Amino acid sequence: MARGQGAALDRKKLMADPIMVTTIVVLIAFLTLFILYPLAILLVDSFVGDGSFGFSIFKRVFAMKSFTRAITNTLKVGFVVGILSALIGLLFAYVEVYVRMNKFVGGLFKVVSMLPVVSPPFVLSLSMIMLFGRAGIITRYLLHIYDNNVYGYWGIVIVQTLTFFPVCYMMLKGLLKNIDPSLEEAARDMGAGRWKVFMDVTLPLMLPGLGNAFLVTFIESIADFANPMLIGGSYDTLATTIYLQITGAYDKAGAAAMAVVLLCITLLMFAVQKYYLEAKTAATLTGKASRGRMLIEDKSVKIPLTIFCALAAAFVILMYICVPIGALFPTWGRHFFPLTTKWFSQVFTRYKGLKAFKDSFVLSFISAPITALLSMIISYLVVKRKFRGKGFIEAVSMLAMAVPGTVLGVGYIRGFSPEAASPPCGRSTSRSRNRPTTWARTASRSS
Repeated sequence: MARGQGAALDRKKLMADPIMVTTIVVLIAFLTLFILYPLAILLVDSFVGDGSFGFSIFKRVFAMKSFTRAITNTLKVGFVVGILSALIGLLFAYVEVYVRMNKFVGGLFKVVSMLPVVSPPFVLSLSMIMLFGRAGIITRYLLHIYDNNVYGYWGIVIVQTLTFFPVCYMMLKGLLKNIDPSLEEAARDMGAGRWKVFMDVTLPLMLPGLGNAFLVTFIESIADFANPMLIGGSYDTLATTIYLQITGAYDKAGAAAMAVVLLCITLLMFAVQKYYLEAKTAATLTGKASRGRMLIEDKSVKIPLTIFCALAAAFVILMYICVPIGALFPTWGRHFFPLTTKWFSQVFTRYKGLKAFKDSFVLSFISAPITALLSMIISYLVVKRKFRGKGFIEAVSMLAMAVPGTVLGVGYIRGFSPEAASPPCGRSTSRSRNRPTTWARTASRSS
């Protein structure tokens, strides 16, 4: 009774504020137009793209060997990258929280945690080619290996692992800091060794968070487009297959069906992560630690872990700085000195680089304030206000985070520019399968 009266009073206060009502209505319309509408168009195209409602498009798509191979490749890469990223992130987080490190190693950890946020997604792929390609500094000039091939499955796995493990590291570091050290010290006082305490006390407490980190990385991996497109070669994933289906084959219905399949996979994983593992984590790790943790100073544990993590962090930093340094060399793989800036001048004069930079910065300056404003408004409404549309706003906002960029891009093409997906007059609609393969082979030969 009291709850119902309180809800009615909140609604009455809300309706008395016309600015707030207008904001909610505009926000609901915005989310519906730019998130739900493109996804609805994809569903319509995938079920009625051939003129009649049914599953004929999905049957045709699943009959393509390229598509079934892409699903297998995507899941294979996603699971391996998720496991490796979670394990490496756990090791980094454990070393920072439990081991006494010097300031230099701690600084390396902070730099590694920031790099994936501020760098483009394909930098590590380009660095991988420059360091380990056929003209790579490490493979060709240090190890004298000339027949290696960095393109394909292992190239994607290594690059995505190095890209996403800092995300797991930041997530797991917060979880480990919230574990009360008195629980572990009680086990130590009863005679348990350090490994026994970790396996029986620490690990069970953070298993939900570890699974959460795995699923977040898995979603990011299967939704990644830039790295598989750059270093994947002929190893297709769902993101690259959808891109080629709509740009190479001009098959808008097939691309929509593929996008729906990818969307279903990501939404399933996102639902498990959001509504199961997060609830488990909140129920297991609550409150703050009662006192400070006694850091490990045993040299037999401290030195090996610190050296390994410092080398891994330094290697990641090396890969990030490889690209700007390599841009100063006259010819990569042949002439490294004297350093030159001619490539920068050619980018801005011969390759329309100035227009590309201008477009990128204009889009960033437009989207960044809009994103920040919408995030602030949605957060305020969801946390501080009570109204009937709050659940809708919260659900659609989380849906936007779970939807891969490739899926939303195809939805925008179909929803706001349908003619862009139609084949030009007289052009074949057969799928061009050699586009990424040819690029990868050409890049491999040139590297």
